Amino acid sequence: MKELIVYPTPYLVKQHTAAQLKGKQGVTGEYPVTYEIFIEKCIKDNIASKTFLGDFKKNLIIERIFRKLKKQNKLKYFDTPRPGYIHRIGEVIGELKQQNIDAETFENIIDEKACHQDISILYQTYQDFLERNQFYDKEDRYILCKKHVRKSKFIAHYDTIHFNEFHKFSIIQEKILEALSSKVKITDSDLTVNMRQVKAVKAQNRRTEIINLAHVILQDLQDGLLPENICIVLRNRGAYENLLLDIFDEMCIPISLDKQAVLLQNPFIKALLRLLFYGELTDYFSEEWAKDSSASKPISEWIADLENFLEVQGYPEKFCHIHDNNLAVVKRDIDAFQSLQGVLTELNETDKMISKEAVSFTDFATVLDTHLQSCVYSYSSLKNGIWVIPPAMLRGLRFDKIYVPGMVEGEFPRDFRPDWLLKDKDRAEFNRKGYKFDTLDLLLERERESFDFLISSSQAGYFSYPMILEDNTSLLMSIYLEELCQKSAATIENVRFESVYCGKKLENIIAQERGVITGNTKQRLKEHFCNTPFSTTALNMYGECPYKFFLARVLNLSPVEEEDEYTAIARGTVIHKILEIFFKRHREKLDAAMLDEYTNDIKALADEVIKNYNLQDSFAHPLLLEIEKCGIITNIVNYLAWHIKQMGDFVPAFIELGFGYKNDFSLHFAPDIQLVGKIDRIDEDSKGRLVIFDYKVGSTPDINKIEDGTNLQLPIYIMAAEQLLKKTVAGGVFISIKKGAVDNILVKDDEDLPFISRRRKKGILSQQEWNHMMEAVRATIRTYVDDIREAKFLLNPKRCPKVDVYGSFCDFTGICPWEGED
Repeated sequence: MKELIVYPTPYLVKQHTAAQLKGKQGVTGEYPVTYEIFIEKCIKDNIASKTFLGDFKKNLIIERIFRKLKKQNKLKYFDTPRPGYIHRIGEVIGELKQQNIDAETFENIIDEKACHQDISILYQTYQDFLERNQFYDKEDRYILCKKHVRKSKFIAHYDTIHFNEFHKFSIIQEKILEALSSKVKITDSDLTVNMRQVKAVKAQNRRTEIINLAHVILQDLQDGLLPENICIVLRNRGAYENLLLDIFDEMCIPISLDKQAVLLQNPFIKALLRLLFYGELTDYFSEEWAKDSSASKPISEWIADLENFLEVQGYPEKFCHIHDNNLAVVKRDIDAFQSLQGVLTELNETDKMISKEAVSFTDFATVLDTHLQSCVYSYSSLKNGIWVIPPAMLRGLRFDKIYVPGMVEGEFPRDFRPDWLLKDKDRAEFNRKGYKFDTLDLLLERERESFDFLISSSQAGYFSYPMILEDNTSLLMSIYLEELCQKSAATIENVRFESVYCGKKLENIIAQERGVITGNTKQRLKEHFCNTPFSTTALNMYGECPYKFFLARVLNLSPVEEEDEYTAIARGTVIHKILEIFFKRHREKLDAAMLDEYTNDIKALADEVIKNYNLQDSFAHPLLLEIEKCGIITNIVNYLAWHIKQMGDFVPAFIELGFGYKNDFSLHFAPDIQLVGKIDRIDEDSKGRLVIFDYKVGSTPDINKIEDGTNLQLPIYIMAAEQLLKKTVAGGVFISIKKGAVDNILVKDDEDLPFISRRRKKGILSQQEWNHMMEAVRATIRTYVDDIREAKFLLNPKRCPKVDVYGSFCDFTGICPWEGED
């Protein structure tokens, strides 16, 4: 049965995938997707001839429609297209689509209020524009999915689709589930309060609150909590973002939070607008823009003039000179410049979509200013570290401990204001007709539900709130925290600024054995690695560099990848799966006369496997997919040709032989060390000799890497196979898919294997050498695991791309302090 798992948030996908890759589960099973990715895959064929319209362009188009309808005297309620009007109208249209209400239905359910009538005509005109021009917006994706999901090629691959941790569905989501009918299975975790340890703190102000939070997290990390198992929960990101980033950076605590700001707050953008409106010269602009301010021309032409002016001024390279190569500030302004370019591109494309209406320079500057007000840009990249997420995103997640600052009335629960466009009583009336519009009561219920997600996500929670704001306004503790403290009998600690700010306390916490793992953490790590099975990949990584193992397997750091990105790992998975299926179908000796038939089999398998892993969308263009597919097929067919010529009477006996997955597995010499692995193929000849084969898409390790302890795969597989099958194994071989032949080997000298050239010396061992090699590997495994359990993660690599570019790979060169031996 082929199953798909769909989650509402990317955090659930990440946590699921981390659990899937951890321990005995290896990398088997279906990879989950977010709801948004699910929608995209379902409608892929239906949007091929359409153009997507993002929120920015959507609001630009609504503004143009608004102006046109106003000139025609068709709007009775709205007067001028203020930015707040346009943005809110766009949100209401999106909300209507989420309720599965099209423009005609909305016209039929509203009353005679001028406000509703204006929204109706704006909605209908906007939707007519989309359909006429083959555009679709974000909410249209869900409507398209509802209409076409039954015939989706993507859905046809699956017998069951699990929708996990949604808890509640919108109207349009319910319609999609109805269309999927019997394929749907819905699973939600229990929201029973799981929190047994509650710590509550009342801080003097927000800065005191975050400094104290940093102290607490540092102590918890020293006591053995792991960064990936804790989480900071923010209901009001705007009030805490800068404080968290600055204080946690100062105290060397990694958090996963990018710096965001309104584009208008950037100094470069401010200087540009002052130049446009007032002709003011600054460090950014030392000369005026030579233009004819009295001229009228299309926005696209004004944009071309502005872009040319910025290029002549030397941007973006000029930022380096202005800021004297201060990289942080240069990056901030370059990010803002790139965001400005994005805004200009959107304005330009929208102007061409609708009409090239001539406007004055002042009107162009006003339009640009208006749309810059709604733009947010990130000027620091998202880093690996402790997650910082809003409470609504906690649904279904599990952590050892959570930390929740900002527990004040008006922020959590939020003080919602009535909607001025679709009033609360109107929303309630619509809901009596069977819809699910947000009302103030429903929004407060959702806030309570978010808090339920929060207190069910962990057994331990740290909560805090400030007593006063920066302007000395007093704040009240959240009713949610008050109730939680009453239920858990927790007292509230009072923390003042002078008790937490730097001084000896902070210096001691940061300076105390910097880079040294404390006793409590060592004990936690020992317990963890005594109960965790080791793969050959993990042992090889430790052999290459203990610090690399620490970053990848203790801190669980990994490079940021797009959800649908086609990686080298994905390519390897495809090739392994094709070969697995092929040899399961062809366990007999392959015939050279049937190579063309085998080639057709491989072509069909390539299509099938790529489709089953949903990798088609990972390529920017179908031609790139065909090029990649052709390369894979060619490599495999070349290998099969070699296989037919060189393998003698060896035929597949075992394919994908796994150990340590369903049941615990350890080698006899070390019963306390659990191992996990999967052997690609074991072949047997007429004499009963067994040989292990492992496919490698990239380079293949040679015997030198076995000897220096940086690749123990073949010896471990040989020992595991002999123990599982109770038969002697003649050797192990790496097959280079790129070369289409056996590459590096580890075999016994007296076996005379048909696919091993007698001229070859490297990797062919006498029985004495073989025994010595296996004994050395056993000793290495014992040493590595003992050192891991003792938390010995020295910065002392045997192989590192910083000094051995072609001999190794590492994801962490950008953050690793090692620069080679003197």
